[in-house]
Amino acid sequence: MTMSPGDSRSKTSPFRRDCARLRGMLCVRRRGRYTCAGPIIRAVMTSVAWLAMAQEPVVLEQAGFRYVIAASGMNSRFLDRANGRDYLSTNPPSPCAWVRLEGREHPATSASLSDNRLTLRFGETLVEAVLGVEGRPGFTRLTVLSLRGKEPEVLRFLNVPLTLKGTPDEPFGACALSLNLATRVDQLPVLQTELRASAHRKFGLIGAQVALVAGPVSSLLPTLKQVLREAKEMPRCQVAGPWADEVPFNHGSYLFNFCTLTEATVEDWSAMARNL
Repeated sequence: MTMSPGDSRSKTSPFRRDCARLRGMLCVRRRGRYTCAGPIIRAVMTSVAWLAMAQEPVVLEQAGFRYVIAASGMNSRFLDRANGRDYLSTNPPSPCAWVRLEGREHPATSASLSDNRLTLRFGETLVEAVLGVEGRPGFTRLTVLSLRGKEPEVLRFLNVPLTLKGTPDEPFGACALSLNLATRVDQLPVLQTELRASAHRKFGLIGAQVALVAGPVSSLLPTLKQVLREAKEMPRCQVAGPWADEVPFNHGSYLFNFCTLTEATVEDWSAMARNL
């Protein structure tokens, strides 16, 4: 094949010069021949692979849900796997986690998952948190394993706002359940409108743990029973919580009277109680 002086692959073209420069970096000339410099190639390929991995989203999923975190640390999706509907509230966009340092909140700016370890970084703070990710039948358990950098006052290690109303007439429900006293979850179980779990420095950051449960509303109570059976730091009371509906006593009611029950009104109150 002949090449004209204007061909981009001619001897004097930038293409040729770039090829020669790359060959000089990655190859070694021995006895007039070029051979690849193995360690350099491996180093380059390792760097490329790391960069590719760093751009991959983090996916936490079970039979009922799929939670997707962008490599930038922002929440991407929270899906009902039965129909693909996304229940993540995106107005405004939200980070998957944040730390509070000296009274300021700093959102996660990086998230990556490797060997069941979720690594979160928080930008200019140089704080790095590593969470253990354990998939169990029906739920995912997150545990704060380590922290690097300045110790934050608060670590919000689960932060997922949802579009759910948290009512039993919805087809899909979600719940974050604290698994020890070091973990703060503000909303009561079972049906929640946001999945948030925090650890505070004054109570200890390492070891904070939460269970992430989501799926058809009918599946939540059985799954929460299993969560509590496996929880090592939570008391288990099988006449309350997810077991409450199975106990006949819990289907009764309380009737309180404050200061108006007298001899003159007792018959009226007795009649009302019998009619309830």
